[in-house]
Amino acid sequence: MAENPLEGLMGGEGDEGPDAPGGGAPDAVAMAVAMDAARFDPELSRKAGAYLDAQQRLVKIQTEHLHEQRAVQITHLRLRVILESFVVAVVAAVVIALGVMVWTATQDHGLVVEAFSVPPDLAQRGLTGQVAAKQVLDRLAKLQAETVSVRPSNSYRNNWNDDLKVEIPETGVSLGEVQRLLNGWLGHETHISGEIFHSPTGLTITVRAGEDAAEPASGPDADLDGLIQRAAEAIYRQTQPYRYATYLYTHGKAAEAKAIFEKLTTDPRPLERAWAYIGLEDQLLGQVGIPAIAQNLDLAARAEPDMIHLKYNRAQFVEIPLGHDESALKLVRYARTHKEAYRRELSNDAGPQFVSLMDILAGDEIFITHNALDGLKSEMRAQGEGPLSAVDERPFLGGVYGLVTHDPAEVRRAMSEAHADEAPSTGRTSRNFFLAVAAFEAHEPASVGLLEAVRKADETSPGTAEPTKRDDVYWLALAKARFGDVAAAKALMFATPTDCYDCVMGRGQILAIAGDRAGAEPWFAEAIRQGPDIPLAFTARGEARLGWGDVAGALADGQAATKLSPNDPDALKLWGDALARQHKWRDAREKYDAALKLAPNWAALRKARAAAAKG
Repeated sequence: MAENPLEGLMGGEGDEGPDAPGGGAPDAVAMAVAMDAARFDPELSRKAGAYLDAQQRLVKIQTEHLHEQRAVQITHLRLRVILESFVVAVVAAVVIALGVMVWTATQDHGLVVEAFSVPPDLAQRGLTGQVAAKQVLDRLAKLQAETVSVRPSNSYRNNWNDDLKVEIPETGVSLGEVQRLLNGWLGHETHISGEIFHSPTGLTITVRAGEDAAEPASGPDADLDGLIQRAAEAIYRQTQPYRYATYLYTHGKAAEAKAIFEKLTTDPRPLERAWAYIGLEDQLLGQVGIPAIAQNLDLAARAEPDMIHLKYNRAQFVEIPLGHDESALKLVRYARTHKEAYRRELSNDAGPQFVSLMDILAGDEIFITHNALDGLKSEMRAQGEGPLSAVDERPFLGGVYGLVTHDPAEVRRAMSEAHADEAPSTGRTSRNFFLAVAAFEAHEPASVGLLEAVRKADETSPGTAEPTKRDDVYWLALAKARFGDVAAAKALMFATPTDCYDCVMGRGQILAIAGDRAGAEPWFAEAIRQGPDIPLAFTARGEARLGWGDVAGALADGQAATKLSPNDPDALKLWGDALARQHKWRDAREKYDAALKLAPNWAALRKARAAAAKG
């Protein structure tokens, strides 16, 4: 083949191919010379054009090859990144899973009942070790469910909650086995084991929590069901003594419960001692006098000084019954400023209920309304048979609302929902008391006889006379004075202690009814001294002063009472009455309207508002 002059001038592809160093790449100077020569030689010009076309195709092929190489490299890089990310994700998932398993193990407070050891003859009859363990577990679950306590489950050393299970051994290693090992290593499980064996009496069941054996249960073969129940109770008592004592008390075994509570008062743990004294205090309610209740609360406070529930109990069961209303108010106010801590101190169902009741006790700051009561009733219904619904608080709260809003019909409606489950000879029921006071509010002379019956019932009830005597006497004395027997009213009221807020205020009210201002004023002043943050004595004195024609004094009392309790309808009505006496009708109507929003069915208030509308 003839030699191509262009190849001689510009260089050929050579043996190394296009990728060889210098291969296929024309020399720039030679290229310039060849192109200049081609201008004068048509054949050479044609060949030069063909040569350039070939070079252009070669460059295009090389460019496409580079693009393909780049795409392959990018694909490889992406696959590598995906693979590495997948590996990282798998490792992270494993680490997270292990972390969750470890955390779950540390939070485990469940009860694990291991398969029991049983005689072959029982196993052949179907009572295998797993069946026996399941029956014990079922009884423990039932005991737990039937224990109503305000104590939160997280305050127990052995807190099972609903985490109760029978352990079934596994073969090989699985995630379940790993979790079980972690629970045993890091958790707080209560492991129950036991055996059933033949004994001289028939059968004996021995159960133990860890290495500590509970009291064996022995009896005839025919009583196997009863033996299992006794075994479950034995382990319940051993692992959760406070809860078991509470169960016994609510099932009519007060003496056995008391023995357990008393033993727990020597427990080395302060929280356990505090709750033990609370358990004893709960048992004493309605059975003994206030000093014994106060003593147990004092002992509990020594163990746990900052326990808010103790402050609530002291206000409710010591200070209020003794008439130390100011002390009770301070305790309740303290508890209200620590609401969230108080909720955490109590069980999930009791916390919201007690906090709501605490608000009601502090009625100087938050007034009881239908909405507030409906909300509390809804909480009780949602919680079922919780600590408060068990003592039938819903009708009680309705009765309180009716009394503070001066609505006898509301009191009677609420009491229609209550249960008259106590005979008069065994003590008053809240129902009887509320109905008697409702009759007094309705200005019915029959209220005297009703209140006398309540007082007599209380006096014949062991342990209840002291906490309720002052309350009974206060209302009975007021009723007697209102319906003409002032001498008997004085005899009753002046026999009460003088360190009791209602007692000294009642003295002033009875003397005011008798027209003795000189005698009444000092007693009103003493009540205000004992309870400077309570509006009741201010409104009582203000009403008396209106009767004496001291409008300025009544106005000052109404203003003072409203400042202490802005949502008190009595204080607002007193203020409105004083303004009406001064013929300030517009201002009086404003106060009456504000009071009517709180006590819409108060007959005397509605009458006063109607009169002011004509002024």
